[in-house]
Amino acid sequence: MTTAAQDQTEVRSDPADRPPARELGPPTETGPRPLVELRGVVTRAGSIVPVGIERGRLRPLLNQGARRLLPWIPTCAPLVLGLELWALSLHRIKVTNLTDYGLPPVLPIGWYLALALLVIGAAITLCQRRVRPWLLVAYVIAFTLVLYATVPLVSPAPQYNWVYKHLGVVQYIELHGRVKISVDIYHRWPGFFALSAVFSRLAGKSDPVAFAAWAEVFFTLIDTVLIAAITRTLFKDVRAAGAAALIFVITNWVGQNYFSPQAFCFVLMLGVYLIVARELASAKATRIQRILNWSSHLVLRARVALPDDPPEGSWPRAVTITLVVVLTAAITVSHQLTPYLLLVGVTLTALVGYCRPRWLPVVLAVVVIGYLVPNLTYVDQHYGIFSSIDPFRNVQTDTLFGGIPEPGKTFNATTSRALSFGAWGLAAVGVFRLLRRGDGRALVIGPLAISSVILVFGQSYGGEAILRVILFSLPWCAMLVYYAIAPRSGQWRMRRMPLVAATLGALVALFIPSYFGQTELNIMPSDEVAASQYLYAHGQAGSLIMGAAPNFPTRYGGTYDRFTPADTDSTLLDDNTFRGRKLGPADVPAVVRQLASYHRNVYLIFATTETTAAEVLGITPPGAIPSLEKAVATSGQFTVWYSSPNARIYQLTPAAAAAADSAAAATRAAGQTPAGQANTSPATDPARTTATTITGRSATQ
Repeated sequence: MTTAAQDQTEVRSDPADRPPARELGPPTETGPRPLVELRGVVTRAGSIVPVGIERGRLRPLLNQGARRLLPWIPTCAPLVLGLELWALSLHRIKVTNLTDYGLPPVLPIGWYLALALLVIGAAITLCQRRVRPWLLVAYVIAFTLVLYATVPLVSPAPQYNWVYKHLGVVQYIELHGRVKISVDIYHRWPGFFALSAVFSRLAGKSDPVAFAAWAEVFFTLIDTVLIAAITRTLFKDVRAAGAAALIFVITNWVGQNYFSPQAFCFVLMLGVYLIVARELASAKATRIQRILNWSSHLVLRARVALPDDPPEGSWPRAVTITLVVVLTAAITVSHQLTPYLLLVGVTLTALVGYCRPRWLPVVLAVVVIGYLVPNLTYVDQHYGIFSSIDPFRNVQTDTLFGGIPEPGKTFNATTSRALSFGAWGLAAVGVFRLLRRGDGRALVIGPLAISSVILVFGQSYGGEAILRVILFSLPWCAMLVYYAIAPRSGQWRMRRMPLVAATLGALVALFIPSYFGQTELNIMPSDEVAASQYLYAHGQAGSLIMGAAPNFPTRYGGTYDRFTPADTDSTLLDDNTFRGRKLGPADVPAVVRQLASYHRNVYLIFATTETTAAEVLGITPPGAIPSLEKAVATSGQFTVWYSSPNARIYQLTPAAAAAADSAAAATRAAGQTPAGQANTSPATDPARTTATTITGRSATQ
């Protein structure tokens, strides 16, 4: 016998006992009637079961939903968990007191686990039979955020001291509404800076530093979109497009996507290549292509040819060529190097028969060379057109001021070389595999991947030629690396996942020390940035600005042209008598003489970033710069003009400057060279005074 309470908890399973469901009726004043009125009763377990669902059918429905969700777990779970771990790890990252190994030693274990999960998830996504484009896009974005957004999120100001030189040019244009070609080389190639000034004004930001910190993330994402579009256009393969974009992200350790003309022009260059691939493609073989085909057949025993169904352009030919010329012109007025490497690349595509019309490179050459002609004398006098025709000399990465860097810097340089050679080696395998199957597109991408090597046959580019060679080869190498690890049949299976995961994991493992290995040099404390801004806003016009050592964010202000020197940086370490030894009170007279030989009114900067650079790069022994600052501060010949925790600016007193001038005049009258004035000319190459190329990062635009 059941009780009343038990009767109330029983579920009515007899259809005849159920009340009829109400169909959707016309709207009432309180809203539309329900489509089906579901009634339920409370079971003994306390849950509500709709009357319209049999208890016997509930489990199959749940199982069916689980089966639908199950395939997404291996690909989506690593993505979601990886991003969550990364976000949770950010608050534990401290960018102060870093060692010569940079940021990697202080990154928390959660950060590394997040990256490992993303590697596994990306490998699984690539190896699935059915490719899901949106998942590939999600992983590309995730890797970009973890690798390129970490530092902006944990640092107080945009990293890299040379970013502030670029910001100063933008502020100059905002302040004066024009450029002045006599100031420096940036004003002779002002395209990027003028566009940034316009954007800053339209965005209502008087100081572009507000968005400069995120330039690396922004430019990297745009690069990946263009690389994916080029890859898909060439190979008509969504998986290859996503993989190429992902590989580019995890191999681009050079760090050229910061707020700079190079990053801007790199995007425009990829845009030109995309237009050429989509609108100007041709399958008609040229003599050079036939020679290459014959050579490939002779070596590989495979008949090689371009696809006979190239992309059919949908734009009018005149519009397409005009757009290519306009983009090339925008690159030409913004950067000194990129237009020439673009010209070489377009010429190669025309020679192998992929790009038509074949006279297009001639038109581009007129634009590029035509802009150089009026600036030729300036470039030759300040930098030189050709530094050396010895490619082995041009690829050498000398250390700054001949210092012996600490072990961390040597380790970072080794990993960066390993990453570059690894990417090139895999790209060579990709070329071989494409040629073996007779795919003539390898004869287009392969030459483009090595086209930037031409740079080292005439220019060292301030010791950075090899870095530019790597940068301009990476988009094409990324495509070829995919075909190095792709199955020969083109049919992807999960059994290939360990190989793909190992390849991606190795590239990421080398990327971390290569890219983050000199964060201790790149981080700019916010009070140093404020000190620089204050100096150029309130300092006496015409004064000399001298740093104790390289790496201070100089020229950050629209009035930087009013100070000396305006086109380069000067430091005490430009004089080799201050390098490689301990410094102290005995060196103050030489410091005063050096400063007074330049100008009567001098600002001398001591900053934490300068001390870090001098010690990590082996220019001075530990403690030398702080010891010299203490001696300067207590000498009575300098006054403290500005002070903050990480930056102090001293001003040479007029009495000290006058005394130094008198002593120097007396010494010259006696036919001697004043001590402290030998080898004291300011460095003429800004790259040589801001970073060392052994660390593997570029310091020019």
